[in-house]
Amino acid sequence: IRCYEDGLMDVFLGILLLLMGSGHILTESYGMSERDCIVAMVILQIVAVVAIVVAKRILTYPRIGRVKFAPKGKSRYTKTVILLTGSAVVGLVAFLVAMASRSGGLGGLNADVLLPVIYVLNMVLVFGLFAWISGVTRFFLVGVLFALPLPLAIGFKELAGIRIGYTSFAVPGALIILMGFVVLSRFLRKYPPLREEY
Repeated sequence: IRCYEDGLMDVFLGILLLLMGSGHILTESYGMSERDCIVAMVILQIVAVVAIVVAKRILTYPRIGRVKFAPKGKSRYTKTVILLTGSAVVGLVAFLVAMASRSGGLGGLNADVLLPVIYVLNMVLVFGLFAWISGVTRFFLVGVLFALPLPLAIGFKELAGIRIGYTSFAVPGALIILMGFVVLSRFLRKYPPLREEY
Protein backbone atom coordinates (compact mmCIF):
# COMPACT_ATOMS: atom_id res chain seq x y z
CA ILE A 1 0.00 0.00 0.00
CA ARG A 2 1.40 3.37 -1.02
CA CYS A 3 0.49 5.07 2.24
CA TYR A 4 3.24 3.02 3.94
CA GLU A 5 5.76 3.50 1.16
CA ASP A 6 7.21 6.69 2.65
CA GLY A 7 8.54 4.95 5.78
CA LEU A 8 6.94 7.48 8.13
CA MET A 9 4.87 4.79 9.84
CA ASP A 10 8.11 2.98 10.65
CA VAL A 11 9.60 6.16 12.11
CA PHE A 12 6.46 6.70 14.18
CA LEU A 13 6.50 3.12 15.49
CA GLY A 14 10.17 3.43 16.39
CA ILE A 15 9.43 6.60 18.35
CA LEU A 16 6.58 4.83 20.15
CA LEU A 17 8.92 2.03 21.17
CA LEU A 18 11.41 4.56 22.53
CA LEU A 19 8.61 6.21 24.48
CA MET A 20 7.42 2.87 25.86
CA GLY A 21 10.72 2.38 27.61
CA SER A 22 11.14 5.96 28.83
CA GLY A 23 8.67 5.68 31.71
CA HIS A 24 11.26 4.04 33.96
CA ILE A 25 13.73 6.86 33.29
CA LEU A 26 11.16 9.55 34.09
CA THR A 27 10.17 7.93 37.39
CA GLU A 28 13.56 6.66 38.57
CA SER A 29 16.02 9.24 37.24
CA TYR A 30 13.87 12.36 37.47
CA GLY A 31 11.67 11.40 40.41
CA MET A 32 8.46 11.95 38.45
CA SER A 33 5.28 10.48 39.89
CA GLU A 34 3.47 7.75 37.96
CA ARG A 35 0.58 10.11 37.21
CA ASP A 36 2.88 12.83 35.88
CA CYS A 37 4.77 10.19 33.92
CA ILE A 38 1.57 9.03 32.23
CA VAL A 39 0.65 12.64 31.37
CA ALA A 40 4.13 13.25 29.96
CA MET A 41 3.95 10.05 27.89
CA VAL A 42 0.56 11.03 26.46
CA ILE A 43 1.86 14.49 25.56
CA LEU A 44 4.95 13.04 23.88
CA GLN A 45 2.81 10.60 21.91
CA ILE A 46 0.56 13.43 20.75
CA VAL A 47 3.65 15.39 19.68
CA ALA A 48 4.86 12.32 17.73
CA VAL A 49 1.49 11.98 15.97
CA VAL A 50 1.47 15.67 15.04
CA ALA A 51 5.05 15.45 13.77
CA ILE A 52 4.20 12.51 11.51
CA VAL A 53 1.07 14.26 10.17
CA VAL A 54 3.13 17.36 9.38
CA ALA A 55 5.82 15.21 7.72
CA LYS A 56 3.12 13.56 5.59
CA ARG A 57 1.91 16.97 4.42
CA ILE A 58 5.43 18.19 3.64
CA LEU A 59 7.04 15.05 2.17
CA THR A 60 4.34 12.61 1.05
CA TYR A 61 1.31 14.50 -0.26
CA PRO A 62 3.30 16.72 -2.68
CA ARG A 63 4.71 13.54 -4.27
CA ILE A 64 1.85 11.03 -4.44
CA GLY A 65 -1.13 13.06 -3.25
CA ARG A 66 -3.56 11.91 -0.59
CA VAL A 67 -4.26 8.20 -0.59
CA LYS A 68 -7.87 7.39 -1.50
CA PHE A 69 -8.84 3.91 -0.41
CA ALA A 70 -10.66 1.67 -2.87
CA PRO A 71 -13.19 -0.80 -1.41
CA LYS A 72 -10.39 -3.32 -0.90
CA GLY A 73 -8.26 -0.67 0.80
CA LYS A 74 -11.14 0.34 3.06
CA SER A 75 -11.57 -3.29 4.05
CA ARG A 76 -7.88 -3.50 4.96
CA TYR A 77 -8.14 -0.27 6.93
CA THR A 78 -11.11 -1.62 8.88
CA LYS A 79 -9.24 -4.84 9.61
CA THR A 80 -6.25 -2.82 10.82
CA VAL A 81 -8.43 -0.80 13.21
CA ILE A 82 -9.97 -4.01 14.57
CA LEU A 83 -6.50 -5.54 14.93
CA LEU A 84 -5.08 -2.61 16.86
CA THR A 85 -8.17 -2.46 19.06
CA GLY A 86 -7.77 -6.16 19.79
CA SER A 87 -4.14 -5.59 20.68
CA ALA A 88 -5.12 -2.86 23.14
CA VAL A 89 -7.68 -5.21 24.72
CA VAL A 90 -5.05 -7.95 25.05
CA GLY A 91 -2.70 -5.45 26.69
CA LEU A 92 -5.39 -4.40 29.13
CA VAL A 93 -6.24 -8.01 29.98
CA ALA A 94 -2.53 -8.76 30.50
CA PHE A 95 -2.26 -5.82 32.87
CA LEU A 96 -5.31 -6.92 34.86
CA VAL A 97 -4.04 -10.50 35.02
CA ALA A 98 -0.64 -9.28 36.22
CA MET A 99 -2.23 -7.15 38.93
CA ALA A 100 -4.41 -10.07 40.05
CA SER A 101 -1.43 -12.43 40.17
CA ARG A 102 0.59 -9.96 42.25
CA SER A 103 -2.23 -9.73 44.75
CA GLY A 104 -2.42 -13.52 44.96
CA GLY A 105 -5.70 -13.75 43.10
CA LEU A 106 -4.48 -16.19 40.46
CA GLY A 107 -2.82 -18.86 42.51
CA GLY A 108 0.67 -19.73 41.36
CA LEU A 109 0.81 -17.55 38.23
CA ASN A 110 3.91 -15.36 38.18
CA ALA A 111 3.35 -11.90 36.68
CA ASP A 112 7.10 -11.48 36.05
CA VAL A 113 6.89 -14.43 33.64
CA LEU A 114 3.31 -14.00 32.42
CA LEU A 115 3.56 -10.37 31.31
CA PRO A 116 6.67 -10.79 29.11
CA VAL A 117 5.19 -13.89 27.45
CA ILE A 118 1.89 -12.15 26.70
CA TYR A 119 3.74 -9.04 25.51
CA VAL A 120 5.97 -10.95 23.09
CA LEU A 121 3.14 -13.04 21.68
CA ASN A 122 0.92 -9.97 21.32
CA MET A 123 3.58 -7.96 19.47
CA VAL A 124 4.52 -10.77 17.08
CA LEU A 125 0.88 -11.63 16.37
CA VAL A 126 -0.30 -8.03 15.93
CA PHE A 127 2.52 -6.94 13.64
CA GLY A 128 2.46 -10.23 11.77
CA LEU A 129 -1.23 -9.77 11.00
CA PHE A 130 -0.62 -6.09 10.25
CA ALA A 131 2.05 -7.04 7.71
CA TRP A 132 -0.28 -9.61 6.16
CA ILE A 133 -3.28 -7.24 6.00
CA SER A 134 -1.29 -4.28 4.67
CA GLY A 135 0.87 -6.32 2.32
CA VAL A 136 4.00 -4.62 3.74
CA THR A 137 6.33 -7.45 4.73
CA ARG A 138 8.83 -5.28 6.62
CA PHE A 139 6.27 -4.92 9.43
CA PHE A 140 7.10 -8.54 10.33
CA LEU A 141 10.59 -7.30 11.25
CA VAL A 142 9.10 -4.33 13.11
CA GLY A 143 7.05 -6.82 15.14
CA VAL A 144 10.14 -8.83 16.05
CA LEU A 145 11.95 -5.65 17.14
CA PHE A 146 8.92 -4.56 19.18
CA ALA A 147 8.94 -7.96 20.90
CA LEU A 148 12.65 -7.80 21.82
CA PRO A 149 12.90 -5.33 24.77
CA LEU A 150 11.55 -7.55 27.56
CA PRO A 151 13.37 -10.75 26.45
CA LEU A 152 16.59 -8.72 26.08
CA ALA A 153 16.28 -7.17 29.53
CA ILE A 154 15.38 -10.48 31.18
CA GLY A 155 18.05 -12.42 29.28
CA PHE A 156 20.88 -10.06 30.20
CA LYS A 157 19.73 -9.94 33.83
CA GLU A 158 19.35 -13.71 34.27
CA LEU A 159 22.27 -14.92 32.17
CA ALA A 160 24.86 -12.20 32.71
CA GLY A 161 23.62 -10.37 35.79
CA ILE A 162 23.55 -7.13 33.83
CA ARG A 163 20.68 -4.64 33.96
CA ILE A 164 20.59 -3.01 30.53
CA GLY A 165 17.53 -0.91 31.38
CA TYR A 166 16.43 1.51 28.68
CA THR A 167 18.95 0.08 26.21
CA SER A 168 16.60 -2.86 25.64
CA PHE A 169 14.07 -0.39 24.19
CA ALA A 170 16.52 2.11 22.69
CA VAL A 171 18.35 -0.30 20.39
CA PRO A 172 15.28 -1.92 18.73
CA GLY A 173 13.53 1.47 18.59
CA ALA A 174 16.54 3.10 16.93
CA LEU A 175 16.75 0.25 14.40
CA ILE A 176 13.07 0.73 13.45
CA ILE A 177 13.59 4.50 13.05
CA LEU A 178 16.71 3.88 10.93
CA MET A 179 14.76 1.45 8.76
CA GLY A 180 12.06 4.09 8.36
CA PHE A 181 14.54 6.72 7.23
CA VAL A 182 16.07 4.29 4.73
CA VAL A 183 12.60 3.64 3.28
CA LEU A 184 11.87 7.40 3.32
CA SER A 185 15.11 8.14 1.46
CA ARG A 186 14.19 5.60 -1.21
CA PHE A 187 10.68 7.10 -1.41
CA LEU A 188 12.02 10.65 -1.92
CA ARG A 189 14.30 9.47 -4.73
CA LYS A 190 11.52 7.49 -6.40
CA TYR A 191 8.86 10.20 -6.34
CA PRO A 192 9.74 13.77 -7.29
CA PRO A 193 7.30 16.48 -6.16
CA LEU A 194 4.18 16.87 -8.30
CA ARG A 195 3.20 20.21 -9.73
CA GLU A 196 -0.06 20.31 -7.83
CA GLU A 197 -0.01 21.46 -4.23
CA TYR A 198 -1.79 19.52 -1.52
